[in-house]
Amino acid sequence: MPFHRYIDPICRALISALVKNGVAFEAHAQNVLAKYDITSKEVRTFVIRDMGGLRVHPPTLRESTGFISKICRDMGLLPPRWKKFYLTFVHNHIQRLISLTGLRSPNGGFKMFNEDV
Repeated sequence: MPFHRYIDPICRALISALVKNGVAFEAHAQNVLAKYDITSKEVRTFVIRDMGGLRVHPPTLRESTGFISKICRDMGLLPPRWKKFYLTFVHNHIQRLISLTGLRSPNGGFKMFNEDV
């Protein structure tokens, strides 16, 4: 399965949750499970586990959904959500996939990732 067929849907799912809803998942590979369609081999959805690392910016979540839970961990200011998300998703998850798939080259995995982002 080509790398971009995984990167595109995971970026759409996780980055939109961060930008639109103020929700930063601790999205390293141990916490993200991809569910595939057996016939098309396309990613259909993602399952997130371990909500202990979840970070929420309540004003953004409330504005986008009308909902806020008292159990959500308030991230405070906006910048920390980006840092946590970058460390877990880009640095731990994507960089590891790029290494494991042998796509470390100037036109490899990070180029595809940057195009999808």
